[in-house]
Amino acid sequence: MKYVFITILAVTLFNINPAAGQPQVYSIGIVFTDLVDQETLPLHLKEQHPTIVKTINQEIRQLFSDLNRFRTLHLQSSGEADDPLYHGAQSVDYIAHFTLSKAYKTYHNQILYYYDGEDERLQFDDGGPSKNSSYEVISLPAIIGQITVKLVNPRRNKIFWSDLRDSSAVIPYNQQLFLRNAWKYPGGSHPGLVRAFLADILRLQMANPSVERALNVSERWFVSDPSDDVEVAKGLLQGLAANLAADIDANLPLEGRIKTLLPEREGKPHVQLNIGGQHGLVPKMRLQVLRPEPSEQKVGQLEVVEIDSTTAIARLRKLDKKLRKHGEGLQLQDRVISPKRPLRKSL
Repeated sequence: MKYVFITILAVTLFNINPAAGQPQVYSIGIVFTDLVDQETLPLHLKEQHPTIVKTINQEIRQLFSDLNRFRTLHLQSSGEADDPLYHGAQSVDYIAHFTLSKAYKTYHNQILYYYDGEDERLQFDDGGPSKNSSYEVISLPAIIGQITVKLVNPRRNKIFWSDLRDSSAVIPYNQQLFLRNAWKYPGGSHPGLVRAFLADILRLQMANPSVERALNVSERWFVSDPSDDVEVAKGLLQGLAANLAADIDANLPLEGRIKTLLPEREGKPHVQLNIGGQHGLVPKMRLQVLRPEPSEQKVGQLEVVEIDSTTAIARLRKLDKKLRKHGEGLQLQDRVISPKRPLRKSL
């Protein structure tokens, strides 16, 4: 008991705080909404869709884990997609709502130009064929994905940041494996290829007008292996989720504490903070200062003047009038908060 008492006394007298070297840990409620119409997907993508969604969810959780200042919880939502009701919102500081709005197979058209006397085929992004050339339109299999995210403050029931990421990727294909346009050249493809691939292509045509337009004007429809479809879809969507990390980090608050009161420089109070460059601080960044909870009293504003990886030096830029009137100033363990920060170059 004597040793326990001594430890408690040391913590009280010397402000030893085991968590003082870390930024404030916020609780984030993660909501994931899947709006993809799975009935429009090829059968193999429809079967793998739940696995792909699970993989994206894992990527999102890892995203917040890597930021090293968030505790994640899964929340459920109900109601309209544009005005959802979040269940359990009272138990989190913020909500990150991700929506998978697009994830489907499509076809992108490409023009190949053929030159007289040459076997070489060239594609041009601008300009047309020369007088001695002809061209062919081909359709290449591709995946399109789109993910949106919005950050919500549940206390105010307000969206304070949102963004959308979308992309497409051509699926690897065999240049020798294709179907002739079934409408222009009925019977022009090998029966085995027709049995293996035509049903899925027709399914895409009926589900997506843009696929129908692309295939109707092309001469050849290249096909892809189902396993390649799945891998490209998974990689594309994981990449979209990961691409949101820097923006999410920059738009969620970063909170630390005043670790040490330093001597004045040029007549200005200076302090050392328990957060630094690895948390997203940069020189000249301005931070709000509040007294610890439950007071939440506004103290003033700091400006960062020096940083290293885990700490920073900041000078007092503004002090609340009431505190100045009573001769008070910054204190150890005052909260320093950056609501938004510049985008970090790497995470």
